[in-house]
Amino acid sequence: MSVRTGAADCPPGPRHAWLVAGSHGEPAGSVAVTGSVAPAESGDAAVPVDVVGLVADAVLAAPARLGRVRVLAVDGPSGSGKSTLAGLVAAELRGRAVATVLVPTDHFATWDDPVAWWPRLVNGVLRPLAAGRPGRYQRVEWPGGLPRLGEWVAVPVPRVLVIEGVSAARAAGAALLSRSVWVELADPDLRLARAVARDGENSREHLRRWQEFERGWFAVDRTPDRADLRLVPRDRGASTGVD
Repeated sequence: MSVRTGAADCPPGPRHAWLVAGSHGEPAGSVAVTGSVAPAESGDAAVPVDVVGLVADAVLAAPARLGRVRVLAVDGPSGSGKSTLAGLVAAELRGRAVATVLVPTDHFATWDDPVAWWPRLVNGVLRPLAAGRPGRYQRVEWPGGLPRLGEWVAVPVPRVLVIEGVSAARAAGAALLSRSVWVELADPDLRLARAVARDGENSREHLRRWQEFERGWFAVDRTPDRADLRLVPRDRGASTGVD
């Protein structure tokens, strides 16, 4: 969960290597790094183009399970690179003329409500799209650093809906997903450093508590066990990034 701070633009991060595994963690080999792309947001680490294409191909090859909409969930611990990957996959799909909508869980979650907001997404977005109707939801905004419901966000009926963030691939919605991707940077200290670089030093204690919560959540929900793809950044040289 992030509170965007509008940091100055940074140059592209170093090339990343990713270990790619299938569902339940079976090794599926390493994806060759053929190049990298510029960050989607300030501080983002670069993501290999081939990984972006791999995820895009996977969701397009899967059946639609939300009416005619294919749903891709990008989940994993904060600070692992989910937002970067999800944004690039959405851009890749749109570049292929595939109508795509990206909904971050940051538009719903707060420090005090990490996951219980789910019915708002179901009622405002998932149910209408399943019926072939546009959806909408009221996003969380942070004036003065405090959360409140802000502007309404319209969600047209897409061919692909990307849901990104902690709990995006939760068990409660698993039957609706065409594909789920688990992204996890293994080192929790590095994840925390990346998240603090993104959200600001005054968020450090909130982020520590968030890490404790998400560890328990993922253990109970068993989110990584259901993932169709597990992406693990292997380059520990990237010291900053975003969730």
